[in-house]
Amino acid sequence: MAIGIVLDPRYKIDLLDYFFPQIYGDQSDCEIEKVKILFKDLVREYEINMKGKKLVSSCQNPNITICQSVDGRKDVWRRDFAKHQIAKKSEPSNYKLELDYYLEEPTLPDSDE
Repeated sequence: MAIGIVLDPRYKIDLLDYFFPQIYGDQSDCEIEKVKILFKDLVREYEINMKGKKLVSSCQNPNITICQSVDGRKDVWRRDFAKHQIAKKSEPSNYKLELDYYLEEPTLPDSDE
């Protein structure tokens, strides 16, 4: 589930930063770091495998709703998550992958159409 969330340009790591403390408590930083390491390993593996091959991109934009609460209060977590994004600080990095640039870009607005 974390992989799908990070790849969603509306949420990226920010949603993990918001929900993981609620799920994992004091271990949330460790769990988020595991997700980051997994992503970096996947990107490096992909780069190695794709070196010299022509990349063809076919992007689809499925309408997927993430995490609707059981009692239907979807807007509550969205509002709290928006506050969390405002309060979050950026962390500097020395070595940057394309993934790092993606994660540093602002998240897209989450419109509930």
